[in-house]
Amino acid sequence: MARDMTVGREGNHILIFALPIMGGLVLQQLYNTVDSVVVGQTLGSAALGAVGTCAALTIFFAFRGDGSAMELMSESMGLGVLYSGFFRACADVSEELRKLLDLPEGHKVVTCMVIGCPAVKYQRIVPRKALKAKTLHTIER
Repeated sequence: MARDMTVGREGNHILIFALPIMGGLVLQQLYNTVDSVVVGQTLGSAALGAVGTCAALTIFFAFRGDGSAMELMSESMGLGVLYSGFFRACADVSEELRKLLDLPEGHKVVTCMVIGCPAVKYQRIVPRKALKAKTLHTIER
């Protein structure tokens, strides 16, 4: 059902729009709590410290809004998605790559999402409409 968010009280529209996000954050916090209890009781204090350190990063990458929404949208369109930590690491050390990306001084690559058409075709997936996409930027060797 489509909602016209330009009609009516803005506060109600914003609250209804934000409820799934807030629910996801509550579930993520519950997961982190259970994870901390299990790891703390079974693996010890060093492992518990690692869980506590990474919990904030997990929430940041899962709910930052742009990447997760783009990943879900891409997958719903039948595209494959991959986060490339290797590319990020290369961008940290390669001046040539930084020039190619036109990164200003003091900026750095935080994450890299690779999106493309899978080379395999699965027989039992939900039928999708034909993809109408165009490449924004292609790097040729």
